[in-house]
Amino acid sequence: MSFLLNHYKIFFSSSLNHFLAIFILSIYPLFFFMGTGVLNTCIVLLDLIFIIDIINKKKFSFLKNYTFYSLSLFWLILLTNLLFSIDQLNSLGRTLGFIRFIFFVMLLIYYFNLENQKYQKIILSSWLTIFIIVSLDLIYEILTGQNILGYKSYMPGRLAGFFHDELIIGHFYYAFVLIILVYLLKIFSNLKTHLIKKNFY
Repeated sequence: MSFLLNHYKIFFSSSLNHFLAIFILSIYPLFFFMGTGVLNTCIVLLDLIFIIDIINKKKFSFLKNYTFYSLSLFWLILLTNLLFSIDQLNSLGRTLGFIRFIFFVMLLIYYFNLENQKYQKIILSSWLTIFIIVSLDLIYEILTGQNILGYKSYMPGRLAGFFHDELIIGHFYYAFVLIILVYLLKIFSNLKTHLIKKNFY
């Protein structure tokens, strides 16, 4: 019994939780190319890791903020609207499933700011690398008519990229372009500050 308890403690230890969460978050953009099912599974897994971390460290106060309350209120509004929906059964899954996005937003805030933003650079640098590779692949597709894996768009004028038959590369950009731009601005700002200090001090 003690052997099992020790393994339980190791599995749910904060260090392992952090490693899993940071690793999955770092490659999170890749799940967009694996389909909706894989992406949603990834989000649910991250939610569970986050909840376990909060419970282990008894950081329930982290959820006592405007962001969590606002998202929860919005979810309650969706649940209320469900009562007046014509097809309640069809809407039930999407409405109840919205809770995973509430915890996903909260876990992003949590891990981005954990230990003085220690992991934020790791995650965002990984996202930037993936974003650049995807962008270069699209440029290659524009020039050659196919991406680096040989995928071709079945619709002239539309780009497939790594999505192959699904022409939804725009969704990927909508999800990450603002985050990447802000991160790039932060990098250039820090670089500028460093150069000024180096030249004048």
